Amino acid sequence: MRLGCSAAFAALLLTNSLAFAAPEDITGACIISDAFREPDATLERCVKALKIPDARKADQAKFHTQRGLAFHWALRPIYSIPEFTEALKLDPSLHAARLQRGWAYIQARQHALSYQDFTDVLATDPKNSSALFGLATLYYGSLEHQRAVRLLQQALVIDPHYHHARLQLASHFASFAGEPRCALQEYDLILADGPEALDAVPFWSFPPSPAGYSFLHLVLEDKAEVLLQEARAVEAQAILEPLVKQFPARAHLYTLRGLARHILGNPEIALADARKSLALDPYSLSGRRLSMDVLFGMRRYEEALKFTNMTLSMSSKEPSIYAHALRTRAIILRRGSNMTWPKQTSNRL
Repeated sequence: MRLGCSAAFAALLLTNSLAFAAPEDITGACIISDAFREPDATLERCVKALKIPDARKADQAKFHTQRGLAFHWALRPIYSIPEFTEALKLDPSLHAARLQRGWAYIQARQHALSYQDFTDVLATDPKNSSALFGLATLYYGSLEHQRAVRLLQQALVIDPHYHHARLQLASHFASFAGEPRCALQEYDLILADGPEALDAVPFWSFPPSPAGYSFLHLVLEDKAEVLLQEARAVEAQAILEPLVKQFPARAHLYTLRGLARHILGNPEIALADARKSLALDPYSLSGRRLSMDVLFGMRRYEEALKFTNMTLSMSSKEPSIYAHALRTRAIILRRGSNMTWPKQTSNRL
């Protein structure tokens, strides 16, 4: 019984160790806390730091910034923005707080306020690569792609290892410029920094990524998708196989692997991947398109038409997919199917 009490007391001491620490230890614990990987622990540590009597305003600003970062990585801008704002009241020169508030405003879709924060930083620090990348992100959102690309290139001249900026540039080449080979060059430049460096890069996504899914995995997944654009299915599949094993609940990985198998002429297992993708994410547009294409290639036209109609009902904001589904449907109907349009897309004829 004493052993159990001793163990419980030791656990209590471990849990509350910061409560008995010196002020400088509490301060350090907050400032060096990993807000990306340990948001809850960071919040707790910084609450204790903010309770230190007579703490300097500059230190308090850093504590609020850390709390803001913890909320930011947890995708909670409604809480992160007030923390960054409080930090700037305490220390208006704290660029880190202003930059992160700019990103939090993007999360909250308050783009005008985000633009103001990034331009304010650049007014005093014109070579701030993070602020340049922030503006580039806003310009992409407003479809001003060329302005965004110029800003990305500026950011990468300042910091060639700014992985987020290079990933965005790769995305531009793949999705907007129609230059997949240039995109692949950018991915390879990122990957050249090695797994350890890339695993440490913080990032956020919506919906949230699965546990253990790092920036490295994001880059590999994107690279595989571009390889498939180039019909380099063997290379793409080599990347995707270990990712599927490591993250079996990530639907998009099955869609990509299914596409690789489809390109390589393995329709049955490609269809199995498409079904797995839709089982994990029933609203996956890419999963429905893959099902449509594989079934069409297998001449299972009635089944293909069902997925074609479902794809049409979801793809109004994806012109290329919508047009592809229309062409597929027209071909199937010419073969004698009597199936009709779904109501939600009939007005598009």
